[in-house]
Amino acid sequence: GLGRFLAVVLLSNSPVDLCLTRIFFKQALHERVTARDVRLLDADFSEHRVKALLQPGGVAAMEALLCDHLTFTGVPAEGAMEGDELLPGGRDRRVTEENKVEYLDLLVEHRLVGDIRQELAYLCEGFHDLMPRSVLRAEGTRSGERDLAAVDLELLIGGLPTLDLDEWQKHCVDEVVEANPQLSAWFWEVLRRYGPVDQAKVLSFACGSGRVPISGFAGMSPPFRISLLGFQTPDNLPTAHTCFNQLCLPPYDTQEQLHKKLSTAIHAGGGFYVV
Repeated sequence: GLGRFLAVVLLSNSPVDLCLTRIFFKQALHERVTARDVRLLDADFSEHRVKALLQPGGVAAMEALLCDHLTFTGVPAEGAMEGDELLPGGRDRRVTEENKVEYLDLLVEHRLVGDIRQELAYLCEGFHDLMPRSVLRAEGTRSGERDLAAVDLELLIGGLPTLDLDEWQKHCVDEVVEANPQLSAWFWEVLRRYGPVDQAKVLSFACGSGRVPISGFAGMSPPFRISLLGFQTPDNLPTAHTCFNQLCLPPYDTQEQLHKKLSTAIHAGGGFYVV
């Protein structure tokens, strides 16, 4: 099956250009599905259900909109009267301001995995027959070793893209250069300091994929964009709006600070603190 084929691709170090959802790679590594994933794959749901609920008083506002109590159940499928329970007894458990992040964790996972859970399980089972999870994940055999992440596995199976940094910069909508030309220059210098893997991870962080269209950055729609978060402090990490292929940079004081914060962002998970 496809799962075994993907394992052979990995074992033989023979990447193939397949368009697979990031959710498969996360499931293969038992990596948590996050708000960032749902924002990439279902922007409307992210905006009107997740982001709206995270606002102060979001639970009361959502209940008023739905004209019903909010409980630990998923969004009903088309034609269904009620959604699946997100945990045992979920239909009887009310969502509150105190437990809404727990609810959203479960809701996001159900939104992206629920309808294809069985299919993903079969795919992962075939994959793990030849590539056990213990081989994929760092088991602490070397001090300080970082676990393989979904984006790493995606790049290993799909291969590293060839990114032309001059073309990238040429076709970038740079909204930083006028307000903070030094920060703009530092960003492109940091990209050139990165190797191909981290360059692809910057692209994946901002756009949801580490690959570009066949026509290159010129064919990216919307175009890659960098913006300045002037109201934030240099203590903040960069954020991204993947729907707009947009990377947002706080006003860092030095190139090294930008390098450190950007590196942290592209290797970190995307929980509910991500814009």
